[in-house]
Amino acid sequence: MFGLKKLIKKCISPSPSPVDKNDEEKEAFRKLLERKKLLQLEALEMKLAAFAGFNRNNPIKYQYLTRKKPSKKSNVTNSEDFRDEINNNTQVKEFCETPSFIKGTMFDYQIDGLNWMISLHRNGLNGILADEMGLGKTIQSISMLGYLMNKCQMKGPFLVIAPLTTLENWIREITTFLPSAKALRAHALGDEKIEVLQKLKNPKRSWHVAVTSYQFFTNHKYHFQKVNFYYAIIDEGHIAKNENTRFPKALKLCNIQSMIMLTGTPVHNNLHELWALLNLLMPLFFNNALSFDSWFKVEDCVDPTHEQTIRLHNLLKPLMLRRTKDVVTAIPSKVRVNIYVPPTEQMCIWSHKLANNNIMKVNPDGSLSQLYIGNVFMQFRKMVQHPFLIPGGEPETSNFVTNDIVEHSAKMIVLDKLLSRLHKRGSKVLIFSQFVLVLDVLMDYLDWRGYKYCTLHGKTTYEERGTYMEEFNRPDSDKFIFLLSTRAGGLGINLVAADTVIFYDMDFNPQLDYQAEDRAHRIGQRKKVHVFRLLVRGSIDELLFKYAERKRLLDESVIKRSTLSKHAIQEAFEFQLTSLTSNGLIDKVAVDRELDELFEQMNTQIDPVTKLRGLQEDCSIILPGIAWKPRFDVETEEKNSRKRANNSVSPILGKRRRFNP
Repeated sequence: MFGLKKLIKKCISPSPSPVDKNDEEKEAFRKLLERKKLLQLEALEMKLAAFAGFNRNNPIKYQYLTRKKPSKKSNVTNSEDFRDEINNNTQVKEFCETPSFIKGTMFDYQIDGLNWMISLHRNGLNGILADEMGLGKTIQSISMLGYLMNKCQMKGPFLVIAPLTTLENWIREITTFLPSAKALRAHALGDEKIEVLQKLKNPKRSWHVAVTSYQFFTNHKYHFQKVNFYYAIIDEGHIAKNENTRFPKALKLCNIQSMIMLTGTPVHNNLHELWALLNLLMPLFFNNALSFDSWFKVEDCVDPTHEQTIRLHNLLKPLMLRRTKDVVTAIPSKVRVNIYVPPTEQMCIWSHKLANNNIMKVNPDGSLSQLYIGNVFMQFRKMVQHPFLIPGGEPETSNFVTNDIVEHSAKMIVLDKLLSRLHKRGSKVLIFSQFVLVLDVLMDYLDWRGYKYCTLHGKTTYEERGTYMEEFNRPDSDKFIFLLSTRAGGLGINLVAADTVIFYDMDFNPQLDYQAEDRAHRIGQRKKVHVFRLLVRGSIDELLFKYAERKRLLDESVIKRSTLSKHAIQEAFEFQLTSLTSNGLIDKVAVDRELDELFEQMNTQIDPVTKLRGLQEDCSIILPGIAWKPRFDVETEEKNSRKRANNSVSPILGKRRRFNP
């Protein structure tokens, strides 16, 4: 009987199912894989440090170190000492003051940057000088060339690769700060190109530093490949964040002994782009993208206290130097103010028309037909900036600029009131926009208001750029505003005469906006810089700003662009459809009240601790709206649409053309 009960109990007792057992095996395998990844990461960290220790103890003149494999006999203790030196900045400093070969005076942090680059060079490492924009990465890297020429007795050749718009600035800076170096402008078109390439390959060189653009270098990589460069400076190195593009592949073909990469924004969209930069600098060590991507995930590294974030910090410390403007007391602070404003009635109406595809166009034969809207998302973005950017959105009651240019756009209402107060305050203003059409509307507005201004966009020539900058920065200049497209005006521009930056709209990549605002907030600035960003409540811009903030947090977490996914675009599109009218319409009285209070703080508030005047911290202003019940009369709107569409292709006297017939 007892045996029967035991048999029954055994039969009815739960036993592991094949599914449970399979899950356990998967979990065990996953944990084993995670442990293996950690071991690989530890091996990479030790390998990198050991390589530096070996090179320091076994210096070989002119050794091509970036691709030399580390010795198995490397001393681990020496490598750890090296890590301590780099991380704690305790290495023996070559310079404690501005070197004699530099004409001018360097800041203390710039001298520290030079000593850091010298330490990298001695240890056979390439690195990233990732100082915040406007801190003088150019002069620091030029001083490194001076060190190689004067202390190491290297006379070149050296190489500088930079965006085309900054070439003249590089040549001018080299001539100014390092007169002993002769620079070759290794960029030309037409017949001049042959002469430049001959000078580049001539064994009897008449130059020390070749300064070229990304495009010219990539297109003529085989000519550069024939030259053995002892040192290379890669300016705006984040351009190489995609390892599958032409430039990284071309650079890997060239014979470069050591290099330094300059970028104020080493992380743009994700950490794989950071791996691409590291792979370009140290290909022997950062040779496996899949392992790097599996070690460091964006969702983990957004948190600065996460274990993987800390490990990534430790991995980057020997290879990257990052300082912010906090280290330079001579530069006044920068304060960001985000202004959220409800829409106007016209914006709500045209948002409804776009959603219902109710936009008419005039055909060549004079008939009307429905306008085909291929990219609704982009049209919604344009409408948020100004309804005038939509065909038929500009009323043609007059052939000249009228008050409608302000009243139809919520951003223009706020901008108009902002500029009035800034003009009385004696400020000079930079206004950035993504859209050239927005710049056209703003130029019409500024002409109408009588404000003096300069304009810079993608079609502006280099000679015009220099003339406009000089004119705007001149102490007795009457130019109040500088209009710039964000992409064209983010590099090689110094506009320290401005103390106010206004972003009329925003870029998907927040780093480009940071580059743009630092055209004013940089060495040479004597006033506090206020950065205003205009955002329409309940619009696509508001949601895109949240995406941009996530990218910014990733950069701050790891170090201190990317197109949006289809899901994100659809989410932003639906957000505007459902939320644009939920906050009511813009209240001009509320705008005046909030701006008056803001400017009172900017002008009179004194911090009790620092005794500084004005705003001390970033802030957001959310303007209230007036309740409004949408009433869309479809038939009336169709008639108005036909009329406006018809007028939109006729000559516009006193205005800039918005659309081509």
